Amino acid sequence: MKILSLFLVFATTLSSIDAQANNWYDRGNGGFILACTGKKSAVLDLHENATRQIGEVQFSSSTAVTAKVLDLISRLEAHDKGRATQYKAWALSFFNEVQWIREASFNQTPDLGMVIIPNDCRLEQVVFQRNPSILNKTRYMVDENLWNHMDTDNQAALIMHEIIYREFMNSVTKEIASERIRIFNLVLHTNILKNLTQPEYISLIQELHFTSYTSQNLKFTIGYESNDKGWLNLPMTFNNAGNVVEGTLAAEQTFIRKHLSYTCSATEIPSLGNAKLDDNGTLRLLNIQDGFDTKICGLPFATIQGDEGPITISGTQWSFDDNEQPNYISGILAQARHSFKYKGTTYEVQTSVLQKDSYSSTYYFDSAMNLIALDLGGSACRDTKTQNIIFSRAANPASALLLSLDAEGKLKSPLPACY
Repeated sequence: MKILSLFLVFATTLSSIDAQANNWYDRGNGGFILACTGKKSAVLDLHENATRQIGEVQFSSSTAVTAKVLDLISRLEAHDKGRATQYKAWALSFFNEVQWIREASFNQTPDLGMVIIPNDCRLEQVVFQRNPSILNKTRYMVDENLWNHMDTDNQAALIMHEIIYREFMNSVTKEIASERIRIFNLVLHTNILKNLTQPEYISLIQELHFTSYTSQNLKFTIGYESNDKGWLNLPMTFNNAGNVVEGTLAAEQTFIRKHLSYTCSATEIPSLGNAKLDDNGTLRLLNIQDGFDTKICGLPFATIQGDEGPITISGTQWSFDDNEQPNYISGILAQARHSFKYKGTTYEVQTSVLQKDSYSSTYYFDSAMNLIALDLGGSACRDTKTQNIIFSRAANPASALLLSLDAEGKLKSPLPACY
């Protein structure tokens, strides 16, 4: 039996791990093979199956490298169609994003974590990946000499490693080593997913520190690294068809639904809020998490038609009808002064610039998205000169008034005059 040595590599010293954790551009990531005396080189991920013993490796029967990668990704589709679709796109673009390195070698990237290396073997870095920028136009740099000495199964395994790592590089994870990436690559190669239930699959990718899962065209956060509590898993509820019916929406995503839009590209915020859907995939409730940083990411919004153009309505609490039209939106008004004109009436919110407390606004709609009631967070009165309805910040929130409107947009009850 060969004597094994433990090779432990850390990306940074313990005192600076957190500061460097997501600095992917400076650090990059590497794809490694294990070169052993008298043996064919093997991708590190596959070599580790000897100690991890996840299952028997089942290579693709295809001959071309890209086809092999696509076969591996297809093993994801039954459990994770959204991730499989993204991975396929990255696989098809891989060779268009490569810069080949000739007669040179990489200064090895320190992202391995714990690796077991036989004494007669050595690690060699074949790929270096980092997000393209003005300083590097291509995503992948590949050692052409080492690449050409690999068989197509190992080339495909290395591409698969880089695709998985690409997701980690652009998510809210604070992973500092590639151990979990290598394990997931091995999971795909052994095809153990076919024996897992959907909840078992989610538990697996949570353990491997994947941060998101896509269902019903929405991206859900399934876990994240807390600054004070370490890794936290977030629960999800599935229906019998395997679709999410309740979970935590990810902050970093874009969705445009029937009457709801949202976009945020920031990766520093893990979650947007809790969402509930029915079995048909219709969004029924959305509650934005407390303390959501609207300076980094804006709130979801809907639009209704006003007299002077579309009126944008944002909120932190939403409910939807069977057609996914909002019937209720409540939230905080960001502006000190806010106004809009709807069906002949102008509504204004007025507050002092010294007022620190924000306004809470509430809107109700009928099935045709007509505004049928509103409360803009203060006492309402009518300006006798302009006939505008003015909302002034209430000293006591309980004195705020919900105004009801008829189909023509007229108030159902009279208002006092403003003084």
